[in-house]
Amino acid sequence: MSLMVKLSVTRRMRTTLIFVSILAAIFAALACSATGEQPTSTMPAATATPTSTSTPIPTPTPTPIPAPEGEWSSFWTVNDVSEIEMDGDGFLWGIGPSTVVRWNPRQGTYQEFGPNQGLPGRNAEDLFIGPQGKAWLSFREQGLWRFDDPDWISFIEQGVIEGTTLNAYAISHAGDLWICTDEGLSKYDGDQWTSYQITGGAPEGFCKYLTIDRQGNPWLQGTYGISVLYEPDEWVLYDEIEYERDINLNNPIGAHTAPDGTLWFAYSGGYILKYDGEFWYPANIQPTAFALSSTGQPWVVRSGGYFGEPDDIVTYMYGAHWHFDILGDSDPQYVIGYYWPLPFNDNTPTDDLGKIFPGLSGEIWITSKDGLVRIRGSSIQLIALDGVRNASDIRDIEITPYGEIYLALSDGISKLVGNQLVSLHAEGGLLNNNIFEMAIDHDQILWIETSRGLQTFDGETWTTVSPPKSWLYDMAIAPNGDVWLAHGYSGASRWNGQNWELFEPGSVDGYFDDEVETVSISQNGLICLGIDNLGVSCFDGEQWVGISYADYLVVERIHDLAIDGNGGIYLITSGSGFVNGFLAYYDGTAWSSVEIRRDDASILEVAPDGSVWFGNASGGVYELHDGEISDDDLTAGSMIEGVNTIQFAQDGSLWLGADNGGWRYDGVQWHSFVPQDALFSDYVREIALGADNTIWFGGVGLARYGEP
Repeated sequence: MSLMVKLSVTRRMRTTLIFVSILAAIFAALACSATGEQPTSTMPAATATPTSTSTPIPTPTPTPIPAPEGEWSSFWTVNDVSEIEMDGDGFLWGIGPSTVVRWNPRQGTYQEFGPNQGLPGRNAEDLFIGPQGKAWLSFREQGLWRFDDPDWISFIEQGVIEGTTLNAYAISHAGDLWICTDEGLSKYDGDQWTSYQITGGAPEGFCKYLTIDRQGNPWLQGTYGISVLYEPDEWVLYDEIEYERDINLNNPIGAHTAPDGTLWFAYSGGYILKYDGEFWYPANIQPTAFALSSTGQPWVVRSGGYFGEPDDIVTYMYGAHWHFDILGDSDPQYVIGYYWPLPFNDNTPTDDLGKIFPGLSGEIWITSKDGLVRIRGSSIQLIALDGVRNASDIRDIEITPYGEIYLALSDGISKLVGNQLVSLHAEGGLLNNNIFEMAIDHDQILWIETSRGLQTFDGETWTTVSPPKSWLYDMAIAPNGDVWLAHGYSGASRWNGQNWELFEPGSVDGYFDDEVETVSISQNGLICLGIDNLGVSCFDGEQWVGISYADYLVVERIHDLAIDGNGGIYLITSGSGFVNGFLAYYDGTAWSSVEIRRDDASILEVAPDGSVWFGNASGGVYELHDGEISDDDLTAGSMIEGVNTIQFAQDGSLWLGADNGGWRYDGVQWHSFVPQDALFSDYVREIALGADNTIWFGGVGLARYGEP
């Protein structure tokens, strides 16, 4: 039995709608150690001679280190997509991190879109198919763009779309496009835009989801209620429910209009509200996902909770059932009406469920950790998919009007044919555009860790690498050419050029048994692992030695580790419950620690002369002395923002990867080095320097500068 209640109308309203002089002596010293030259930033003291007047000795102007010469080349993959839609012409569109791509599934070809094709960038936030089957994109601060082959039409200058961040969209039965932004509501009829002010009309002037009823009225599901606009300017806001229990309307997850005109609103972990045009019917189902089938039947995924219980599949049906008065003390009654049963009870083929996607003819598809769950009528089936380990691995599903099913997976787009996947991939190249670690080995092969795994590139061939454990925290190259990886609780592994060897935590004396977060290698080849809570374990090729942390050190998380030229060990650490982070130093006998701002905890790097340098999230670069941070900021006065990596070049120059690009210090001043279009974004997370003066930059995508 469903409870019929009234959702209160609390308001009915009408509303119209970078660089100053920098410690040349310090950096010239670094340059000398790297090149063997002996430049000085000041003249040697002159020998006093008897003269009638004293002659000032001029200070020579430091000579900048010449910039390298070369050409730029960029590498990225179009396979990294998180959202897919098929347009009216049968082209499959995909967007992902700095990716906009259009596939022709029939021919297996694709076209990329970006600034060179008329878009403001590649970081589209939303993709949808609008009226006439055309593809639309939204960009933060850049508005809406529609593809009219071969051109992109911008609606930035229309002046009628209030706000720049798209929150929701919907298409009415008449074909009108409604757009809900951070500041307003707009309608596009194919020729003209009409703007409606929603301040006061919607909860907090903000909407999360949008649906259009059968009469063409837009319903906005906000974070504190539901509102509807009756054109031209009458708003009705519903934000309280007269019910036995408080109904939390703060976590909306979807607004839908069924074919019969019924409206549905779902709230994560709370209620589902049904509105038939007169009354509201709340149900405390606590959904994590909600959708209507093509026939209008509601389907719900309900979490099993924190105790590992299986997830449930719930639906809404009419029929005879037992009704239990949970709030009262009356006996159960056998009644006829609508109710929310678990149609498959214990027969659900998997226990970890994700999103719901409506198919044709009332079919329902649900993502899971094992693949896809298919519901057809009263039957349920699991289609197992290789490579899917979590429901989130299936990022999106597109079901065409002809019943074709395309999946956006972590390795790219695939078509589901029966129980098999047929890939629609661009072959070769990067596994993923998000690059986390880079290093160059003795053979000048580039090692790259992406969010989809480890691979190498020798200048021609991309090779996927399969270490003993897939989870990768850190990477370093030893002087003898060995590649070392940190694998968290799985320990560390070593590649000697022929095979892998896994070193499990606690497997030998001196090797602490906890999470290995970092690996650092000294200039003489000592391997040190930063291990949470317990200490640093170092390996000289024959035996392990453990250096326990002092009791007062806070080492719940290790951000970076470095070994100076004297064997001293530096750690950047943090811990829960502490506002700030810490710079810890081991001098060979004892630990010391200084407090640093938590948001400044960034990276460490060892210079060729054995000194250790600290780069922080505020854009500063400092030399460290016996566990202390120097007062001199090498980037003072520059435009450099958060420092992500530091690299010392053979010619004495210094390279930084920062939040706002790649930077080079020539001994005199800083220069922004990476052109705007070399990477997908300004963010440079990693830099790797080759012996042939090739420079690699990694962030979102990969860029190379060097000889052709």
